Amino acid sequence: MDAALYPQAMAEAVVANGAHLGIALDGDADKLIIADEKGTLVDGDQILATLATAMKAEGTLEGDGVVGTVMSNRGLGTYLGNGVDLAPVTRWRSLHPRNNAQDRD
Repeated sequence: MDAALYPQAMAEAVVANGAHLGIALDGDADKLIIADEKGTLVDGDQILATLATAMKAEGTLEGDGVVGTVMSNRGLGTYLGNGVDLAPVTRWRSLHPRNNAQDRD
């Protein structure tokens, strides 16, 4: 079973064991979902938005942009563009170096 696609068991284990955090990856580790101490799931787009917002505020986000995959939710680009004043999300079909196909929001 793909932990990143079915993370509920991981979230339940975080709560049951009193852990601070749980991390679920898929088989090739290109998808990530986190569960907080309450078992609340946080997906990759939420993580990107949180990191980009913090880095923008600290002045450490080089180029004021974010790179995601075509699976990134378009809401991520809307949030970052309107709420944080960042450049559109650069969306790659794959982050694998042999695939150079690119889209922009």
